[in-house]
Amino acid sequence: MTAALKRVLFLMPSLVGGGAERVIVTLLQHLDRSRFEPHLALVDAIGPLLKDVPAHVPRYDLKAERVRCALSAEPPGADLRVRAWLHIPKGCANH
Repeated sequence: MTAALKRVLFLMPSLVGGGAERVIVTLLQHLDRSRFEPHLALVDAIGPLLKDVPAHVPRYDLKAERVRCALSAEPPGADLRVRAWLHIPKGCANH
């Protein structure tokens, strides 16, 4: 019996260029698919790097105006969430 894949949710505001965005896209391109099932959630699904996201990676456009509003809309079931470049003030995630 093989172990279940670990689902990983990458949450970003958008993919409008920048270092963090490029790192996330590179991770999505090279993550070991025999061990991990990557997912990408974007607060606003815009940016030139969208075209570089592998086709096998499910994308979620949270269509939120603010990060705080998007947090409650995360797709359920992720084993690990990776938030890059999101500065969330203490206490905002529970509103």
